[in-house]
Amino acid sequence: VQMHPPYRPVRLLSEIKRRHKILVDSGLKPMYVFDGRRHPMKVVAREKRDNPLESAIKWLDEFYSKGLLGESISDDERDEAMKKMKEATQVTPEIISIVIEWMKEQEVRFICAPFEAEWQCVALVLDKLADIILSTDGDCVILGAPKVIVELTLSTSQCFVYDRACVLSSLANPKYDISEYEDLLPEMAAFLGCDYIKRVHGYGADRVFKKRLPGFVQADDKRAYLQNLPGVPAKDRASYADRFLHVTNLFRYAPVLRCRNGEWLLLPLSHLPTNEMSNWARMIGFGRVQHPSELLPVDAQQYSKAMLFDGSSFLVDGGGPLPPFKDPLYKNSSTALPHYASINFDKIPVACVQSAPLYQ
Repeated sequence: VQMHPPYRPVRLLSEIKRRHKILVDSGLKPMYVFDGRRHPMKVVAREKRDNPLESAIKWLDEFYSKGLLGESISDDERDEAMKKMKEATQVTPEIISIVIEWMKEQEVRFICAPFEAEWQCVALVLDKLADIILSTDGDCVILGAPKVIVELTLSTSQCFVYDRACVLSSLANPKYDISEYEDLLPEMAAFLGCDYIKRVHGYGADRVFKKRLPGFVQADDKRAYLQNLPGVPAKDRASYADRFLHVTNLFRYAPVLRCRNGEWLLLPLSHLPTNEMSNWARMIGFGRVQHPSELLPVDAQQYSKAMLFDGSSFLVDGGGPLPPFKDPLYKNSSTALPHYASINFDKIPVACVQSAPLYQ
């Protein structure tokens, strides 16, 4: 990890150990998932991450210069400096290798995802190898995860919960009845903007649910419909349509590791017809390669060796009903996401925890 000023990786490892101990002592069996290679379309998310990082480093430069010049520094500025130091943290291979070595020594379960960690997290839940996901990425719901825990405060067990069923429930969001769009959550995410595609100016929830989604459903030629969307500059319409279709396909057919007959294979998140497999990489925006594996530094079997996971299910009681949450503390009627809840550690035996990037 790089910080400003440099922050020793051994101290970060101590913090990871502390948080891991809290999870374990609370009754969870965490399984960490390390990020793999970034998708080339993820420039939107990268810009969101880079801007605060650059701003934090600039602020800290001025802060330290002020101290070196002997100028007075207020308590508020000191508190702000602590926040900025966290924002200026960057993950490096050094800290990842240290963490993985510790996990191997302590037999902490982890998986190195070939691509995005959230894709792999969802695959583990769908394959019943994990119960629920702890992450910072709401895309997991669009990818098919039933529930995602975000912003977990370990000291109080409070968290935000992204709930797929709640997203689709008109009772949770009376302003929009989107239950009929369950199969179109990827399109909804693309219209509203996500990590892979920017929202078109003026495309709020009202316009998307009342006009754009119904229009998309009714259109015989989806690409033509996208190329003629109002609000998209004429010069960008073709590229917008291509990216939109790539993004929605990516949400459905993201490449993940899946265990089949004891062997880990790189497969789509959702079933892809056999006759489409030759177009898989192009469908999800991976350029001209025929198969996503061509973008990996090693084959899928090598990833299975870079994990500490025996492939068996860790579901409690054979995978019975999972009631992980107490009643929400509040529910905002204007939006289905997120709900604020208190996690019941006694009810969650396994968690799939998204970790830091393995590859930059």
